[in-house]
Amino acid sequence: MLLEALEQGAVADVDLCLNIGVAARRAALDDVAVEFLERVVKLEESHVLARRLLLTLRPSAEVVQSSASDDVAYARMLFDQDAGGYERAMLTVCVCVCVCVCVCVCV
Repeated sequence: MLLEALEQGAVADVDLCLNIGVAARRAALDDVAVEFLERVVKLEESHVLARRLLLTLRPSAEVVQSSASDDVAYARMLFDQDAGGYERAMLTVCVCVCVCVCVCVCV
């Protein structure tokens, strides 16, 4: 019943369809995941994450064609998602190195 309500409300909402598709994939409901991920791709053909997830579920899916530009876009998306975490980690390393150098020089 909940899934039917979501299906009716999610027909044209890319983010909602993507989230349902990801949740279904994590719950091993692959048919449901494919249905919602295909909706995402139909609504937004260049949606990199939905295309990648569809490739893992249905490597021969007609709606998904993998290309080098998809690979670059996917890598860029992953990097952009973690850029903040990377910057924090690098700052932590720099601060630790500075503290170690200061302690060694002062001792």
